[in-house]
Amino acid sequence: MKAIRKNPILSSKVEGMAYIPPLTVIGDGVFLGPGVIFTNDPYPMSDRMVGVIVKDDAIVCAGAMLKAGITVGERAVIGMGAVVTKDVPEHGVVVGIPGNVISDSGSDGYINRTDYE
Repeated sequence: MKAIRKNPILSSKVEGMAYIPPLTVIGDGVFLGPGVIFTNDPYPMSDRMVGVIVKDDAIVCAGAMLKAGITVGERAVIGMGAVVTKDVPEHGVVVGIPGNVISDSGSDGYINRTDYE
């Protein structure tokens, strides 16, 4: 795995209105869609802050919300509007409320898919 940096970097793409609080860690080549929300307070008004870790080449689609303390694996995909409360495995595809892993094809399968209706 490449080095993970502690703030959005130029090799990643961050769309407008994304909320990225302190302690969020974003890897290389990550895509964050518009309106993505990261949190850093696992139990609001606690004194213990913890960020979300998004590893290299992951895709987080528009409007997704990610709970403090989780890790999004390399080349994982989080679908639009998903509420992610648990770790996402490498190459996992997560959708829904709460987020559920529906595939292990990751961003490769997501980007290269040709059977859209």
